Amino acid sequence: MEEPLLRLGDLGRGWSDLSMLNNTELLDPYGSGEAADRLRSERLNRTLTGLDEGRAWRRRDGGVLLVVRVESFADPDDGDHRQVWQQYGALCLEETWRERWRERDVTPGWIEARLRDPADDEIEVPADIDWFQVEDHTGVTDEVVLYQHLTVWSGRVHAVLTMRHALGLDVDDVVMAAARRVGDRAAAYQA
Repeated sequence: MEEPLLRLGDLGRGWSDLSMLNNTELLDPYGSGEAADRLRSERLNRTLTGLDEGRAWRRRDGGVLLVVRVESFADPDDGDHRQVWQQYGALCLEETWRERWRERDVTPGWIEARLRDPADDEIEVPADIDWFQVEDHTGVTDEVVLYQHLTVWSGRVHAVLTMRHALGLDVDDVVMAAARRVGDRAAAYQA
């Protein structure tokens, strides 16, 4: 029986399940470019044994969207995959976001990704989570969209939570609580 690492009840009030009708599972989640190629090469050194992508939830207030992608591999990460992610992740996310816009025939605007420094945050980031933030100025309105992109590294399981929201909306506590829940369930699943 397949058990989800994140459930609707984990998110609190105001959230609902969302069907991702246009979302297909991608074996390769990255766009093109040098950083993506470096990550792709490291990822291919591991044997992918499972993939679940497309679970999503929407919050009524603020139009917040949360998507989870879970991958499992034959063996735990020896540290190399995560090290390459920490080094090239920001550039890879920028390349991937631009490519996804171009796939929709939209010229991407200014896009910047950065690894959030736990020392700068008021929220504690567990050692098994990498937290990138992508700021995207693409769109028909002047609204700036932020994406909180958290990767949970748990043995053989690699889970990515991506939360989209408008600039100025504080969702840090919600996305971190969800990431912690995913990490706890992933660890229990492998025990």
